Amino acid sequence: MLRFERKVTVASRRFVASKSFTKSNPKVKFGHIDEKVTKLFGSQDVPAAEIAVHTLLASKHDPEIMVALGPQSKRFIKLGQFYQPIEAQGHGQKGPLLVNGCVNIAYILDEENGAPWAGNSIETVAGSF
Repeated sequence: MLRFERKVTVASRRFVASKSFTKSNPKVKFGHIDEKVTKLFGSQDVPAAEIAVHTLLASKHDPEIMVALGPQSKRFIKLGQFYQPIEAQGHGQKGPLLVNGCVNIAYILDEENGAPWAGNSIETVAGSF
């Protein structure tokens, strides 16, 4: 169901959702930003990490994908960690994320109440979250 592609290193840094997920952000061209993003994720210290990038080989629902990713510690990342490769490819540059119109999905925990979110970035140039 999943094919591992590569690991992506993300740096430790302060992340502020309202400064990153905005249409006035010159680093990323967003098509749509859900207003819940800045309300739920606010700001956070993002630890350095390696995040795994996989290709979904068959159409599956989120619960099936999450089980295939492994234990919770491997399936969830921080919003600030997902944002870093989005920013790096914010105008369609090549990199670990898809920029061909297909969806990039990340599973992110709302740190305030522990609710899981499936964040997506569709073709980073016309990104959506």
